[in-house]
Amino acid sequence: MKTLLAAICACVFAVTLVAAEVDGKWEATVETRRGEQQITFEFQADGEELTGSVSNQFFGDLPIQDGRIEGDQISFKQLVTRRDREITIVYSGRISGNEIEFTRGIEGGGPGGGGQGGRGPQAGPGGGRGATFTATRVQ
Repeated sequence: MKTLLAAICACVFAVTLVAAEVDGKWEATVETRRGEQQITFEFQADGEELTGSVSNQFFGDLPIQDGRIEGDQISFKQLVTRRDREITIVYSGRISGNEIEFTRGIEGGGPGGGGQGGRGPQAGPGGGRGATFTATRVQ
């Protein structure tokens, strides 16, 4: 019984430790068709649930949605409105110390081949529908 209790405590501590590593402010620079985009992420984790915001010069400061942390994997969505149209940007990444290697794309794609029949959320910068970049912890 003591062994089981110790194992449960160790698992809870490990999840808390991983979640705590993402809390704070992170910054990244992403190459886009419009040039460089400066992005700031503010994250708060509670177990596997992730909340916070993403801000940049194009869309301002917006909350994240459906935020999750599982081990060293992080994922969330950002809903933006552009030209009277809602777009969901999907982020996924791997946390490694003070860096997060992110891939982002547009959910469902859209014009230009970013949908499921094309390149999907994993699309690279050439298609204009996705990007891979590194965010660095600043606080």
